[in-house]
Amino acid sequence: NYLLLDTILQTFEDNKMLPFYDPTSTPQPFPMPFLPMPGEPMPIPMPIPMLMPMGNWDAYKRPEQWDPDHPSRNSEPAPSRQCLKRFTDDLRRLCRQPQPLAEVFPDEECAVRAELLLRGGDGTPYAGGFFHFSVRAPPDYPQRPPYVAFRTASHGDRVRFHPNFYERGCVCMSILNTWGECTWDSSYRLENIIHDMQFRLDDQPLKHEPAPMRECEQSNQHYNDQIAYETLRIAVCQQLEQRSLPPALHLSAARYFVDNFDAYLGRCHKLKKRLDGLPIRNVYNPGKETFEDTFEFAAVAKRLEKLLPKARADIEAADAAEN
Repeated sequence: NYLLLDTILQTFEDNKMLPFYDPTSTPQPFPMPFLPMPGEPMPIPMPIPMLMPMGNWDAYKRPEQWDPDHPSRNSEPAPSRQCLKRFTDDLRRLCRQPQPLAEVFPDEECAVRAELLLRGGDGTPYAGGFFHFSVRAPPDYPQRPPYVAFRTASHGDRVRFHPNFYERGCVCMSILNTWGECTWDSSYRLENIIHDMQFRLDDQPLKHEPAPMRECEQSNQHYNDQIAYETLRIAVCQQLEQRSLPPALHLSAARYFVDNFDAYLGRCHKLKKRLDGLPIRNVYNPGKETFEDTFEFAAVAKRLEKLLPKARADIEAADAAEN
């Protein structure tokens, strides 16, 4: 019991949640549950209110708070002059000084909107994946952070690609005021958000999960295997097959895919030897898996091979149109 209580308290401390009991607070949130001394009988259990974290912890349920395309955007006031100047400057800086593994594409019809394409780095389960984000500045930007949505997870199959990137598109990060206490500052720029998102696409994504599952090495390996599979299946094959990316992003992804095709195929064959036929374990729904879904890297490899001539044709058509 003491070990369990210590684990719970440490979890709350890590996540900046209200403690069971704080003698310095007035009023106290609720009383510390009584635990007997060793050898004494346990008392009758008393109901304990659910602990509520401080800050914005359920933004993913409210798309009006983060979705650039939410209908509520139509009723917002026109962007301020400061908003237009600052967001345009942010985009100009990113275009002049491209970030590694990141590309920004300003919207030609909306001055306060842009599309981002982040690519997974080598040595991570996201390697080679094309991850699409939509960004829109609010009317009072930079006093408030921009609206950001993760689009890759909502194209067709919904996958939790990262603890902070939800299936429905919410990007839960404190800098965006969509998770915990807002850390946004008006001095920040769009590149700060990109750096924060890229930082999370690392080799141990489940470590960013505040829940205790992050400490389980087995869960980490299961999640990495699943994300490596879904990156190739959805963030590469499905993105290019369905042309779900905006045209400029699609062309950029196609060029990278053609130039690095051998690496994609090699990664797929390497994972096939270890995982094909094994069940995909969903760490976010333990015990609820039907185990009907299994790794099928062999099928993904065939899709990659079929994509190669199509991607080349897209590139040739785009180059011919420019000439």
